[in-house]
Amino acid sequence: MHYTKSKNDRRKAAGRPPRLPRRLPRATPVAAKTGQADTFNNNTTVMNATGFILVFVLFSCLAPSLGAASVIHDIAIPGGSPAARMDVYQPEPERWPGLRPTVLMIHGGGWAIGDKADRREQITGHAFAEKGLVVVSLNYDLFRYKDGPWKGGKTHEAWPRNLQDVAAALCWLKSAGARAYKIDSGRVALLGYSAGAHLALMGAYALHGDDAELRGHRPADDLAAVRAVISVYGTHDLRLFGANIFKRGDAGDEELLARASPVTYLRKGLPPTLVVHGDKDVTIAPEIARAFASRLGEVGVRHELVMAPGRKHGFALGASQERECTGLALKFLEDNGIVPPAQPLNGDK
Repeated sequence: MHYTKSKNDRRKAAGRPPRLPRRLPRATPVAAKTGQADTFNNNTTVMNATGFILVFVLFSCLAPSLGAASVIHDIAIPGGSPAARMDVYQPEPERWPGLRPTVLMIHGGGWAIGDKADRREQITGHAFAEKGLVVVSLNYDLFRYKDGPWKGGKTHEAWPRNLQDVAAALCWLKSAGARAYKIDSGRVALLGYSAGAHLALMGAYALHGDDAELRGHRPADDLAAVRAVISVYGTHDLRLFGANIFKRGDAGDEELLARASPVTYLRKGLPPTLVVHGDKDVTIAPEIARAFASRLGEVGVRHELVMAPGRKHGFALGASQERECTGLALKFLEDNGIVPPAQPLNGDK
């Protein structure tokens, strides 16, 4: 059995698909020099149809209508850039009492476009909140260009301020201000789409390290610890995708690309990592995800690789047509202490 449906079947079952952010600029990826990129350790799993029945039963209601969670919009982040603001998706308090685990979600858009409230992020925010998670959707500093995204030369450099905005959000999650939202700062995961996946990986791998500038010179202990990270069609190495966006055209470019790449910080003991990628992605090649999983295995990082059959760039976890991917993502979070046990509604038996 293969779970992938035709477009007509998906439309019939799920209605009109969500509008997604604009496509990223294409780049030709450099061949990954990681040996056997298709060989992974025993901790790596590749999605196929065999696990679909179990996942479908466990997570059969993964796409609530938008509005299932309460959303607080446009919360300013202390110490962040002018762009740094958050939307907070909260589960039903009667159903999910007490402190809740939290996912800090980082939107995609080629580091130059996108928004915390894009349709994709709304779908994921509501779907995960329905499962008892607080979801904090983050806006961050973006590259700006003279003639529009990626055209006419840069007029504003976002690196490393974009990552410092992630650090500011992690600080907020550990602050007194976050307690009003019932956030458990001891159970925090990062999730990013595309460019946001790159920033999520950097947040999980680099912000608690020795390079204090990356976190805006905040004490590392002020940041909430990251217990798990999910990269959805992202890149772990800017030399494979994204170099043309980050480079400044000077002698320091190679050092900049290395410093801004998650692969530079790989070591044993990093948070468990889930890599989700469509096997038909023509924006960020599937080989990049496979190479990333291979590198994670080489250094001993607990990880899983989910290659979504037939999927291109831009799909949303939580969408009705992405039940298997979403189920695997929630199971990954649960396995790493992020999803709480179900709580009955008041009056239920």
